[in-house]
Amino acid sequence: LLSQRPLDRRGALTLIAAGTALIAVCYGFARFAYGLFLPPIRTEFGLEASTAGAIASGSYVAYCAAIIVSTALTPRFGGRVLAVSAGVIA
Repeated sequence: LLSQRPLDRRGALTLIAAGTALIAVCYGFARFAYGLFLPPIRTEFGLEASTAGAIASGSYVAYCAAIIVSTALTPRFGGRVLAVSAGVIA
């Protein structure tokens, strides 16, 4: 398990930068890929625009739920553990 020692200012800024990059890459690429492949997906599965929008909205709701869960778990497990876990899950 990773160390639970407090972060200094430089460590905190590094963690913030890593977390921001992780979010940008994971969530940004997922949104980009969904939009890029949406026309063939709609054709293949016969989805209406409202259904495709609901799927996109669902991914955003899941993203928001993950933020709430990670905010609740950060004091218990620490930011580093959650950042590494998010990278592994992604």
